[in-house]
Amino acid sequence: RATASVHFDLQYQSLAWPAPAEVDYERPVSFTLPLRLPAAGGGMNVWNVHYREVEELAKGGTPVTVEELRRTREQGHYAYTAGSLVLHTGHFLHQIAPVPEVRPGDERITLQGHALRCGGRWHVYW
Repeated sequence: RATASVHFDLQYQSLAWPAPAEVDYERPVSFTLPLRLPAAGGGMNVWNVHYREVEELAKGGTPVTVEELRRTREQGHYAYTAGSLVLHTGHFLHQIAPVPEVRPGDERITLQGHALRCGGRWHVYW
């Protein structure tokens, strides 16, 4: 079942940055390194909804929800390959893709993290 949340990666908003004025909030990096995947595969669903668009609509007073935007936009699917790193901004709406069939012994193990540049350095966090 598709029970994983549909979200933007905005964890950086909750962190205490050493020099907030120097953080490049426009170019975050999110990464996933699949280590083990179910026999039927694994991946990520992505919608053509950018976080900046949602912010601009909210500032402009347009009463629209992320869910309403998601229903009207194209959905893509990116299949994972164990051992291959997946990089993205985290600012496009996304979700862990549901597995079409779970078999006995299946595992989905991934290493995930995020990074932003601040003060000329990359800061990697979860």
